[in-house]
Amino acid sequence: MLIVRLRYNFCMKIVGVIGSKRANIVSLAKMVKEKGADLLEIRFDKVKGGGDDILLVKEIKKVVGLPVIATKRPKYPGEDRKIFFKSIIPFIDYIDLEEEEEVGEIIEYAKKMKKSVIISYHNYKKTPSIKTLKEFSISMEKKGADIIKIATFVNCPDDILKLLNLTKNCKKPIITIGMGKLGTITRVIAPMFGSIFTYCFVNRPYAPGQVSISFLKKETKKYGLA
Repeated sequence: MLIVRLRYNFCMKIVGVIGSKRANIVSLAKMVKEKGADLLEIRFDKVKGGGDDILLVKEIKKVVGLPVIATKRPKYPGEDRKIFFKSIIPFIDYIDLEEEEEVGEIIEYAKKMKKSVIISYHNYKKTPSIKTLKEFSISMEKKGADIIKIATFVNCPDDILKLLNLTKNCKKPIITIGMGKLGTITRVIAPMFGSIFTYCFVNRPYAPGQVSISFLKKETKKYGLA
């Protein structure tokens, strides 16, 4: 039987996720702040249209003033993303890298620049066993993660318990997300078990089951968590 113990002294940090036509990014960033998010994630793999990424980040930081997570998911196997991340790292606060990537050089540079490193594991089909999830979290910590991020697809209630159990017992800062309709509840309650960030949108979802900032605010208020 899985045992999970609630953390009552939780602190929910809301990450507003944006990625759109480049011309709309700054206005979306403003909406993220207006809705009450604590951090901003720019999904550079979802930004459409050419332009200077550094200038874009500088403008957003100037206008919005929120800490920025720079995320760019790989588009094809073996993609060399060092040039992008090394150029953007000096101007952001966090980078988000994939667990399966060879990213040692990027992480080393981020640490040198005193930036926080999130390493992510995604499974869009299922939630593996707790043993497997722990193995992934250990692997990510060894690679140099300051924050471990686990996002898995939830197919049944037991999958939610696995994620909450992992969250509660992880000694490293961790973000846990249950994807899919059934996993939506984790975006509200996982912070109660120690997940440090919960991701929301302002214009459209960027992952299965992702909720809007407005919805999250209403839910947390409903359950007395706000």
